[in-house]
Amino acid sequence: MIGTIASLGGLCISIWLIFITQDARDAAREARALARKRNLVEELESALQMIQQVGNFVQQEQWFAVRLRADEISSTCRIALTRWPDHLSVENKDNVVSAIGLVGSIAKAASEHNNDNGITLSRKRKINDAHVRASDHISSALGEARRSEERDGEEENAN
Repeated sequence: MIGTIASLGGLCISIWLIFITQDARDAAREARALARKRNLVEELESALQMIQQVGNFVQQEQWFAVRLRADEISSTCRIALTRWPDHLSVENKDNVVSAIGLVGSIAKAASEHNNDNGITLSRKRKINDAHVRASDHISSALGEARRSEERDGEEENAN
């Protein structure tokens, strides 16, 4: 009789522990997903910060720095799209791809110039236009990633 009660008690505790561990596993998965979104936000923030630096380098006609920073932006955006393919809408994935193309054209234009050669005003305007459009595209994707992160963070705090 005592053995039967002990067995039933052990069974009840085992079932209770299964539910607790499942809840803990679910919470860990949610935390991992939120951390992944935060990493996406950080990558896009970094890309946006670098694109702002590109604008400063263009104004100062520091073409070597423009090219290097443009290459970094391209790389950061490609990594973000590869690591988090399911965290952005199709529209914002396309925005990031467009930004990569625009930054590539900026890098190409920068490689055609060096600090000793001047650049025509019309060419500089085209570079500035590409810079502004790339910045807008990355900002849009960043806004979506932040909104998603905040929404998921609020849901996690509510639970």
